[in-house]
Amino acid sequence: MPPDLKPILLSLSQGIPPHDKLTRLVFICRSIAESLLRTYHRQTTELLFPHGWSLYDLSMDCLGELFARDSSGRLYKLEAFLQNLDHPAHQLSDVSLFLALKAYINRFLSFRLTKLLGEADPEGRRITRNIREAIGRKNSALRLLRDVRGELLVTRKRDQTETLPEFPLDVLEQQLQIQMQGTLSVRSILEAVAAILNAHTSYRRAVRLIDLVQIIKRMHARFFFHDRNGEMTFEPVFDGDWFALRRSAIRFAAQKIDATYFRKKKVTEKEALSLLMVVTAILDQWFSGEGDEANYYEHARRELQCSEEEYSQRWAARIHYLVKITRAHLADQMES
Repeated sequence: MPPDLKPILLSLSQGIPPHDKLTRLVFICRSIAESLLRTYHRQTTELLFPHGWSLYDLSMDCLGELFARDSSGRLYKLEAFLQNLDHPAHQLSDVSLFLALKAYINRFLSFRLTKLLGEADPEGRRITRNIREAIGRKNSALRLLRDVRGELLVTRKRDQTETLPEFPLDVLEQQLQIQMQGTLSVRSILEAVAAILNAHTSYRRAVRLIDLVQIIKRMHARFFFHDRNGEMTFEPVFDGDWFALRRSAIRFAAQKIDATYFRKKKVTEKEALSLLMVVTAILDQWFSGEGDEANYYEHARRELQCSEEEYSQRWAARIHYLVKITRAHLADQMES
């Protein structure tokens, strides 16, 4: 607990603090943010590292909104924090004020990390959206709660397990693979997760949302392609109201990638899956009503990890061809 934190925060009620105090407050808040990122948001942070985000960059970016100013230059977010405390700041102990600020900073971290991860990981964003929709339905097997660890999916029998260790992710993933066969849906996965968590008495009946999203992504990847006697087949794994049409389009694209590129050894299995992810992202942008202005290179850069030169030389023609024939397939489906 920095001994000068309380005086600096109290000075906010008198207007903008001097530059040296403001610099010190930014430093303290950044230290808190970095600690939270390492402790409670470690996996999310590590997922963003390959996209060029350092721990310092993330902490400063997430705190940008916290230090927003109004038209008169006042730090209105921090002032709102002080005004909404259970007791006036000067009546709180140094430790209580520090913990309250830590929780407030964590709200900004959670919100910003969710947005950044969605931008860096569109597939994860789609899965997260489907989970939220499933959780919002009646009789959902899991509930969504928020605490300093981020967003948690908890069972209805969560009581008296908070002091237990977290549920091992490798065990959860292994048991999910055993239980989930054939076509995967988010709702069936959530029901299976609840059953697995409730069956154990040695661990918390909860799993972090970000952890489950990554497990589902790996399960999807395994179900997209199965190598059988040197051939690759596709099984759909997504939810949605327009599921049938989208599923047909993705299956068609997967079959074309398989026959045209993978079986002819023009791409590796990993590249084939990444190529399908590019086509899927472009189609989803089209489905969402954003028109034909998809930035093919941005999707390719994210999924194939290619430079602009590599995209131009190796991937551009293939992606444009796949999108073109898949859209033609969609047009035939909609007319039939």
